Amino acid sequence: MFDIHGALEHQMLEVMKNRPTVVLTESREPRLIEAACYLTRYARLVFLAPEDEVRAVAAEHLEHVDATRLAYTFEEATFVDPSTADDLLDEFANECISLPPEKRETSDFDQARERLKQPSRFGVMSVRLGHADMVVGGMIHEPRNYSAPC
Repeated sequence: MFDIHGALEHQMLEVMKNRPTVVLTESREPRLIEAACYLTRYARLVFLAPEDEVRAVAAEHLEHVDATRLAYTFEEATFVDPSTADDLLDEFANECISLPPEKRETSDFDQARERLKQPSRFGVMSVRLGHADMVVGGMIHEPRNYSAPC
């Protein structure tokens, strides 16, 4: 007889070994932070905000979430502030201006760099260039914010 519980457990353990990198573009949104607390075992989370700001939102809005769960999530996560990630911004802006005209909104390096400071655009370009596997957002930003990276 097929052991469905064993099969699911095996699949979950495999996912935990090869966790995808997930960029969270709306890192100051309490609902997203709470959801992240349940994804840490299955994904490598990247909050696109300074760690102290994310922790402050959690302290203010997520008192109902277990403190150890929050602590574990923040220990396992990476925090990147798009406005100060100069190396990545340069890499992303170079990629942006090299895109075909129909896929970009600007051909100016400095303007592309400035646009890429927006978390949704930064996240999309992170996936495009292989730094991440997927982007999660949409609670605050419109879908159109995820379609044109620069």
